[in-house]
Amino acid sequence: MKTKAAIAINALQGKLASLFGYFFGVIMLMAFVGFVMDLGDTEVAFDLGMAVITMLLLAGCVFLVVKGIQIKRRIKRYRYYVSLLSTQNIHSVDIIAQKSGHTCEFVVEDIRILIKKSFFINAYIDEAANEIIIGGDTERCAATPEAQKKVVVCNGCGANTFTIVGQITQCEYCGSYLE
Repeated sequence: MKTKAAIAINALQGKLASLFGYFFGVIMLMAFVGFVMDLGDTEVAFDLGMAVITMLLLAGCVFLVVKGIQIKRRIKRYRYYVSLLSTQNIHSVDIIAQKSGHTCEFVVEDIRILIKKSFFINAYIDEAANEIIIGGDTERCAATPEAQKKVVVCNGCGANTFTIVGQITQCEYCGSYLE
């Protein structure tokens, strides 16, 4: 799966999770208030049981909202990581963690999740050097004279990537085709 598709799918999952969580959360909250307000009028056991079930469903709604927010934040962090990797040429996990305000462990785990979810194509974390390594055709492009290279902004992930004039290459960050 290409990065653009992975981002779109994850964004949709995040939006749907939040939407369902908010929508059904409001309904469950209204139902809970209704059951609690009705406790004095009918059977207490029935209303109490329904109130407990409603609270459990409300907890599920909160979970969906939190999951949706987590997905949205992960996509935002992905875009920030790409910015650091491509425009600032920062590959050190320590520096990325420092600039993003997270711990190294958090950044490493976050990058692993992003690689697993196909946000980064041909990427891995070099544990020995504590760096993010993005694979690609960088050796071929590095051997080309400067006059034949150009920088292209990838439509898939927004990364700046060197390409050779007249050739179609793949973005080394997300795998999208570039001209």
